[in-house]
Amino acid sequence: MLLSHMVAQFNQVVRVRSLVLHTKEVPLGAKDIKIFINKPALSFSDVEDAVEPEAVQVLAISEENVAQGLHVQLRFVRLQRVNSLHVRFRSFGGAET
Repeated sequence: MLLSHMVAQFNQVVRVRSLVLHTKEVPLGAKDIKIFINKPALSFSDVEDAVEPEAVQVLAISEENVAQGLHVQLRFVRLQRVNSLHVRFRSFGGAET
């Protein structure tokens, strides 16, 4: 099963420095992601065509990061006061979602 959207709600404000994406099936790992913060009522249509600065960050994830579970460093300055974190996985191993 491929997860196309992940939401994390926090009880208090947090700082986010990095993400770790890891899978045993590397060819199916996430390749492109968009990160949104502090928008609890976000829908798929809201994020589909979003680009920076609406999306806090748009990232291309390497197979090495997914295979080894390496930290993907984020723009820490933009992620200082996070109440909710939305991660939209746009493609997996070449397949768009």
